Amino acid sequence: TAFTFDRDEQVAIEAALLTDKPWYDPGVAAIRRRIKDFHLGLTQYTCCYCQRDLHGEFTMVIDVEHVLPSSEYKPQTFLMWNLSASCKRCNMDIKKNDVSFIQGLGSLEDSSRYKLAHPNFDNPEDHLARFVEQVGRSRIVKYVIHTPDKGRFTYEYFKLRELETSSYDEAQGANRTDP
Repeated sequence: TAFTFDRDEQVAIEAALLTDKPWYDPGVAAIRRRIKDFHLGLTQYTCCYCQRDLHGEFTMVIDVEHVLPSSEYKPQTFLMWNLSASCKRCNMDIKKNDVSFIQGLGSLEDSSRYKLAHPNFDNPEDHLARFVEQVGRSRIVKYVIHTPDKGRFTYEYFKLRELETSSYDEAQGANRTDP
């Protein structure tokens, strides 16, 4: 699906890119919201990394994810291939401004440059699938790694085993103080 910026948005983005933190420039606030809505539609309201369901979540717990952090890759701040929708855990707690998942030389628009399943260049479900079984309030999460490279890397990088273990513990009524 195509996403385009109108002329006024392009002017606002160009002005924002001249600032220290273009993503947070007040002149692009409406653009940020439109980008978030677009990427939530692309991910079907799931986190682009852990695939957690984001339906019905308050907008403040959903981030527009810069695959390449805007602090390190300022020119890519508003490029749609560099953006997606993610949960706070994956974006702010784990990935942050890290770029260790980039490898090799060449175009940043090449899927092979990324050790993780890139939300726009790859179909993340081809590499990693999230399964959830829920009965009442008990929910069990299990990830199945489909590829030994990007699937395994994404699983380990985003500490998805922790989500699985936590779901099993909670479903059994265990708390963090239990041995």
